[in-house]
Amino acid sequence: MTDNHKEVGNNQDRIDELRRLILLPEQQEIAKLQQRLDDQEIHSDELSDVLPSAIEKSSQRNSALSEALMPTVEQAVKDSVTKDITTFADALYPVMGPAIRRSISETFKEMLQSLNKSLENSFSWQGLQWRLEAMRTGQSFSQIVMLRSFVYKVEQVFLIHKETGSLLQHVSAIEDEEDADMVSGMFTAISDFVQDSFNVEGKSTLDSIHINELTVILEDAPLATIAIVIRGSAPKGIRDNLRHILEMIHLEQRDVLMDFDGDTDHFERSRPHLEECLVSQQREKEDKKFFTPQIAALLTASIVIISWWLFSSYQYENNWNNYVEKLRQEPGIAITNVREDSGHMYITGLRDPLSRMPQEIRDESVPIAEDDISYHLEYYQALVPEFILKRANKILVTPPHISLSLENGKLKAEGTASYQWQQQSRNLARTITGIDSYDDSGVVNADLSSLDPPSTVTLSLQNGTLTATGKASYEWLLFARKQVKTIWGVERYDDAQL
Repeated sequence: MTDNHKEVGNNQDRIDELRRLILLPEQQEIAKLQQRLDDQEIHSDELSDVLPSAIEKSSQRNSALSEALMPTVEQAVKDSVTKDITTFADALYPVMGPAIRRSISETFKEMLQSLNKSLENSFSWQGLQWRLEAMRTGQSFSQIVMLRSFVYKVEQVFLIHKETGSLLQHVSAIEDEEDADMVSGMFTAISDFVQDSFNVEGKSTLDSIHINELTVILEDAPLATIAIVIRGSAPKGIRDNLRHILEMIHLEQRDVLMDFDGDTDHFERSRPHLEECLVSQQREKEDKKFFTPQIAALLTASIVIISWWLFSSYQYENNWNNYVEKLRQEPGIAITNVREDSGHMYITGLRDPLSRMPQEIRDESVPIAEDDISYHLEYYQALVPEFILKRANKILVTPPHISLSLENGKLKAEGTASYQWQQQSRNLARTITGIDSYDDSGVVNADLSSLDPPSTVTLSLQNGTLTATGKASYEWLLFARKQVKTIWGVERYDDAQL
């Protein structure tokens, strides 16, 4: 009996060992799985691997994830700003600058477009017609422009709480607008009046109101109503757009709509959706046939006449300017002013007497008769080398055998002249305008020629002293001593070196 129990026990141990060997791998895997579930760090690592792709796939399917995360993200941003506004400002700094510049650029672009449009409407023939129509009908010019320029334009959008009739949000595309709360209350009152007065079924609602050129379209949803004010003919698909916007507002703010407590600040979030409704369509400009044969002929004749007149005026002005420019370039003439008075031309300036007369410069190309030109030219001495030299010859009374030259303000005399002329020219040369110095070293005293000196003798007269150097015969020496006494300007004769 005891042996049997031992055998049974051994068998049980073997079975347990076998079970352990068989189940050990699975038990180890189960233990690892349990550890992964219990270890938050491992679980976070695995979740971080799949979370980006999961978010990407969810975003591709629909916007449910973005809408679900939006309140949390908004609250987190608010908490971050409340806690530390500096950090939030630093984070936004790289994008706020370009965004602000772009916003300013777009604003200026819209202002310029609006200004161009206003100028076009104000100063064109069509704009004048519209102004007359505005005066005749008593409407404002902007209303007439809008009526004639647009097929339709959504001017205002109202978001109204269905249950209370309160105005939740309002956007407008015009400057002169009525009180939004009053208009919203009017819509609700009209709708209630229609239902009460005409026994309309409870679920039926007012869908549009027509007032002259304005149409009010209302679109209902379970919790809110959108009302838009359109000027012109509304497009067919505009209600579909209103329904879509209502669906978006209900999806994003359903809880706020259901629990509305009178605070409309919550619905600033819906403003971008409402602004999508502010659409318009401009009229296409009609192609009007303007160029009839008669108008074309008239324009052609006008162009020919204007072209001829412009060419004649240009030629007249050009020829006159050329003449005035010739006067300005003429040596010895300085023009200070040219003016016209009743068809008569007056030229004022300065003139050197040695220059040519203006009448000598005038030719047949000048378009003004000589009698219609008056010259007021005052006397002056021009510092023109040619005129300075002429003036020097006239003042010095240059003898036939003397030639004068001028270079850089220096007057040089060469040739043969009397001693008396030499003395006079030295004194007078200093008084001539434009002459800085005078050189007469090249002038030979004509009076010394009476001595008839041989080629071996050199005569020099300076400061009244006549000096003779070289070689000469005794006879000529005696002759010279006698003859020199008759020469004017020689005060002393020196032949010691002869």
